[in-house]
Order: sequence, then C-alpha cells, then structure tokens
Amino acid sequence: MRAIADVIIGSLLRRDALKALHQSEQRFSALVRRASDVVMILGDDSCLRYLGPSACQILGWDEQLAPATRYLDAVHPDERERVHDALKRAVVLPGEHVDIADHRLRCGDENYIWCQATATDLSADPNIRGIVINAHDISIMNDAESSNGTLHQLRELGVALAIDDFGTGYSSLAYLRQLPINLLKIDRSFIEAMTDSERDRRVVAVICSLGHELGMETIAEGIETERQLEMLRGMRCDLVQGFHLGRPTTPEAIAKLLGLRQR
Repeated sequence: MRAIADVIIGSLLRRDALKALHQSEQRFSALVRRASDVVMILGDDSCLRYLGPSACQILGWDEQLAPATRYLDAVHPDERERVHDALKRAVVLPGEHVDIADHRLRCGDENYIWCQATATDLSADPNIRGIVINAHDISIMNDAESSNGTLHQLRELGVALAIDDFGTGYSSLAYLRQLPINLLKIDRSFIEAMTDSERDRRVVAVICSLGHELGMETIAEGIETERQLEMLRGMRCDLVQGFHLGRPTTPEAIAKLLGLRQR
C-alpha cells in the first residue's frame, strides 16, 4: 500500500511540476513577444538560440536564424572584444544584469545601428538555459544632430515625444536642450528608493522642477505605494503610472473602466 501511495504521490508531483513549467514557459513567451526591446537567448560560444520578434522589426534579422549564428559575428569589429568581455562577466555573475558597452549591431541590410544592452546568465533556469540579451536601439541618441529635424517634424504633426527612464543611461541634460521633448519619464529606480533615501527624493523633486521650468510634463514610473503617490503629489509631478494605480489587464476591462468614469 505504501509503495502504491508513493507511486501515486510521485505522479501527482510530476503532473504539478509539468503544469508549472508549462505556465512558466507561457509567461516567458508572452513577456518576450510583447517586449519592444530586442530579446535574444545565447547558448554556448554566444550562438543564438532564440530571437524575439523585435529582432525582425529593429534589426531586420530572421526570427528563424540558424542556431549556428553567433551574436559576436553581428557586432562591429571595433566593439567585438569588449562585448565578448561583457558576456564573460555575465557567466561569472549568474543571474546578475551585466551592462554591455554601447556597440553596433549589423542589420539585415548590412548597415549598423548602435545598441545599449544587458546580458543575464540564466543557464540555471530550466526554461531558458542560456544568456539573455536585452538590447535597444540608441542610434538616435548617438546621432542626435541629424535626428533633430525628424523629431521636429513629428512634433509639428502633433506627436508627443518623451525621454524614457530619465536620470539613467542616455538621458543626458544636453538632449533637453537639443531635442523637442514634451515629456520626461522619471526612472522607476528613483521612485523605488525615494521613500527611504533623501538623496533620491531630491533627485525626483529636481527632475519635476526641471521639467516644469522647461515647459515639459513629468511622468513617474513604477508607483507601487500610497506614500510614493503622496510624495509625487507634493512635488507637483504631472502624471504617474504603476501597479498601485492599476495592473495590466485586457482591453475590454479598460474600456469598461473608462466607461464607468465617463458616467
């Protein structure tokens, strides 16, 4: 009887484990397919094992790219060595996000675009088993002068322009002077820390004040507590977004919510 019970329990545990694995794979697939950045998974020797749909849109790469293709082969020769060094650091620091120095990637049309990326070694995760590269196009920031005319034309058409994650990465103050920006999105890392850090609180207040002085609206990302919301109200932050206000939901649920508010 005990042996039979062990077999039944083992079967149930395996069933639950397979169900959890399937759900995890579905969540990962949905996350990657909705990402606006280029997401890819590298196997041994930096060989591509998976390409997200954005790789097709941004880089013009084939989503069914042969697994033998190496990520480093697409990197411009001038930056290949330091990208290789970053990938090696990611292997030494499994689970940690390792910044990859700005580098150029070859597109499907043989031209290059500048990318900013991170590498995370998730080889221990049975659903991934590789290094996840998350990259986004920063060509406009590396060539702001030639892009300025295009941005002005977009603004004249009524398109609002925002600098995302202001305070980090390429969100230089110089771009506030050079580019026709409407909105500043304050990076969530400052919002998360401002309740416990006086310095981060001052940074957020300064960004809000700077945006208003330059005639821009400010948007705070990642609001998860009432205290954060109250602080931002005191700083006259114009707009906020985050789980405290509402979690991702279906278009139907949003339409219903908007209908209730209009009444």
